[in-house]
Amino acid sequence: MYRTTGPRQPEAKYLYLNSGYEPQLDLAADPETIKFLAFTKDLEPRG
Repeated sequence: MYRTTGPRQPEAKYLYLNSGYEPQLDLAADPETIKFLAFTKDLEPRG
C-alpha cells in the first residue's frame, strides 16, 4: 500500500506512522521542504 499526504497535515502523518506504515522520507527533515510525505505498508493476502 502506498499513501501520501501533504506537509501541512501532521495528523495524517502520525496516523500512518501509528498504523504501521513505513516513512519514505527523512522524518527529521523540515516537512515544508518536502512536497509529498510518502508512506508504504506491506499487506498480507486474505485467505
